[in-house]
Amino acid sequence: MKKSNINKFIIVLFILYPLMSPIFRMKFINNQLVLTESISGINEIIFLLVLSIILYIIFRSLYKNNIIKFSLCKKEIVYILIGVILLRIIVYASYLILLCVETGKVQNDEIIKQYINDFSILQIIMFMSIYMPILEELVYRYIIIGSLFEFKKISIFVSSLLFCIAHIPNNITSFIMYFLMGLVLSYSYYKTRSIFVSILIHCLNNLLVNILYILYSL
Repeated sequence: MKKSNINKFIIVLFILYPLMSPIFRMKFINNQLVLTESISGINEIIFLLVLSIILYIIFRSLYKNNIIKFSLCKKEIVYILIGVILLRIIVYASYLILLCVETGKVQNDEIIKQYINDFSILQIIMFMSIYMPILEELVYRYIIIGSLFEFKKISIFVSSLLFCIAHIPNNITSFIMYFLMGLVLSYSYYKTRSIFVSILIHCLNNLLVNILYILYSL
């Protein structure tokens, strides 16, 4: 894929990804198309295969156009470790504030719980811990910050704000939480100039979150 078409491809995937779960939950039952509660059977195999093919196309295109490299220097490893730790601190501090000061829940958490109820463990890992964070990093960091790279503060602010809004904050605490998480990811990308770094931070964070949710739901 040519470099000029990569951004368009990523944006189209980003727009369509909320539809992926409903599409693959559809089944013909008694000659009627029905939206089932989960992705199962042959639909699950096709779903995971489609995700794998999309990720392969994305990474192959990024690599061939020298947009991403799959090696890490010591500085980048440090940024990844610090980034994951900071994201966890931000989340735990925010939940503590919600528990002690405010009433209510984080809206995005309810969406995650619904996904976990509907998805198998393999689907959760593939879709929520790998596919979604990769797509988000490519949009919010690679495309947005990349387009405004010369304007450091503006690019980081815009990227973090859009990342926050996309996660549907329903109170001031969750708004600050997602904005700060966006700042960590944006700053990591800006300082290392490696989209692979912010992708790994985001994927590892989501993986930890999803593992905890899975263990809690058992």
